[in-house]
Amino acid sequence: MGIFRKAEKKLEGFVEGGFGRAFKSSVQPVELAHKLAKEMGDHKTVGVSNVYVPNEFDVYLGQADYEQLSAFADALKAELSNYVTAFA
Repeated sequence: MGIFRKAEKKLEGFVEGGFGRAFKSSVQPVELAHKLAKEMGDHKTVGVSNVYVPNEFDVYLGQADYEQLSAFADALKAELSNYVTAFA
């Protein structure tokens, strides 16, 4: 299973990196939500009776993206929180 995860990560990095450089655009909130959900899925731990996933995240943005999203940061935090809670 690990070999497939490594291949997926490499392909993902290649595609996202290539498109990111080719089509310069600002980050969208939906992209943040999907990345957080992916991190949860990639780092889950299955216990005897529960599944554990990361529940605290640090999101780093470039200056331009931060300036764009900071205007509604509180609403964005609440929306992302609700999304990852529902995903979990």
